[in-house]
Amino acid sequence: MNELFNVLVAQTSAMKLSAPRIRASGPEGPFEAAVLLREATRIDARAMAALAPLDRFSRLRASVEHCGTLVDAGDATAVVREAWPSVLECADAVEADAADAADALLQRLRPAVDALQRDLDMLARQSRWLPRISAVLAGQVKANVPALLKELKAYLHRFPGDSVAWLQRTVVERVVAQDTPAAWVSVNHLLRLEPDIEDARLLRISMGIEMLAPDELRALLRPALDELRANRGTPGLAIATAGGFIHLGNDARTRAEDLASAESAARCGLSLRIRQPWERTFLKAALVFVDDVRAGRDPRPEVYRRFGMPELAGRGDPVATLSRPPVDLPPLALAG
Repeated sequence: MNELFNVLVAQTSAMKLSAPRIRASGPEGPFEAAVLLREATRIDARAMAALAPLDRFSRLRASVEHCGTLVDAGDATAVVREAWPSVLECADAVEADAADAADALLQRLRPAVDALQRDLDMLARQSRWLPRISAVLAGQVKANVPALLKELKAYLHRFPGDSVAWLQRTVVERVVAQDTPAAWVSVNHLLRLEPDIEDARLLRISMGIEMLAPDELRALLRPALDELRANRGTPGLAIATAGGFIHLGNDARTRAEDLASAESAARCGLSLRIRQPWERTFLKAALVFVDDVRAGRDPRPEVYRRFGMPELAGRGDPVATLSRPPVDLPPLALAG
C-alpha cells in the first residue's frame, strides 16, 4: 500500500472524527466543522491520486466517501450537482461480481442524501427569492433585499459548507445590499471553505480596496501578481489585480511602483487565453488608466466606450468599475 496514501488517510480520519465535536462547540461550530471537512475532501483526493489508477469498485468506494464527507460538511450544492451523480455513475460501472457490495455501499449513503434532498425541497417551498436570485442580480427582478438575505442565511444555517451559497450571499451583500463590510465577512468565510474559487478571490481583491489599509491591500495583491507573472491565473485575476494597483497609485509616494505593477498585471492578462470579450476591454482600459494616472490625469470612463462597452461609460469612477468585473454565479441546488 502506498505510504503517502496511509499518511493522508490517517490525517483525514482524525479530521472527520473531530468534526462532530467541533460542530457542537458553539454558534460558529457548524461552519468550522464544514471548513475542516472540506479540507478533508481535498486531502482525500490527494490520497486517491497517490493510488491511481483505481479499479472500478475502489473508485466507487472513494466517491461514496467523498460524497458522504460533503453531506456531513453541509455542501448541498456539491452533493446534488456533482458528488451524488458521480457515485451513481461509478456504481453503474462496477463489474457484475461486485454488484452486491456496490449496492451495500449505496444503501449506507442513500439515507443521508435523501434527508439532504428533503431539506432542500423544504427550503425551496419556504423561499420566495432564492430560486430567483439570478434574475435579481441581472436586474430583471426587484427583490426585497432583507427577505432575500434572510433566506440565504436560513439556507446557510442548514448547509454551512455550501460554497455556492456563500458566493451568492457575498454578491448579494456587495452588489444588491451595497453592504461591503458584510460581504467582506462572507467572502472570507467562502475562501476558508474553498481557497481557490476564482470569483471569490476577485471579490476579495475588489473589496480590499475599500476594506484594507494600503499596505494590507498591497500584500494581498503581490501574490496575485506573482501568479500572473508565472503565466498562471486568469484574465479576471489580472483585471482585479491591475485595478487594485491603480487604486494604490493615487499615493504619490508609491505611484511609480504601483503603476508599474498595474501595467504588468494587465499585460500578463492580455497574454492569457481570453474567455470573454469584456476581459480584453477591461485589460485594455486598465493600461489606459495607468497612463492617465502617470500623466496626472483622472481616469476617464469614456475609455470603455472606445473599447466597445459604452454601457460602462456612465458608471462613475472607472477604476471602481474595473475592480468589479462580472461574476458568473452557479445555481444553488434548490429543488434538485
